[in-house]
Amino acid sequence: MCYTKTKNTNKQKKKINKIYPIPDFSNISTEVYKCGHCNQYYGSNKIKIYCDGCEQFFHCHIAGSCIGLNCTQTLHNGKTHSSRYCLNCVNTDNQLNSDLKSNICICKKCEL
Repeated sequence: MCYTKTKNTNKQKKKINKIYPIPDFSNISTEVYKCGHCNQYYGSNKIKIYCDGCEQFFHCHIAGSCIGLNCTQTLHNGKTHSSRYCLNCVNTDNQLNSDLKSNICICKKCEL
């Protein structure tokens, strides 16, 4: 006499109900960012730029907006937006970058 074991192929999968909490966005204005130059922590209202070269937030040590063609983009509403850089990501020997109060610069990519 032979005995064969049959497998039950119609097993039912248990459905696990998970409860996901609703994210709380009430404290979004209390986010804190670290300045890439002075390494101090500041709120979002004190941070001035996000550098496109080194990809850090800055509240000081700012070169300005690049006026080069590679860094200037036209938005869908017709306004132009330029990438912003810190002083570490621009050539400070360039005459355009030496004037810190003008808030314009030319980055190393556009300078070439």
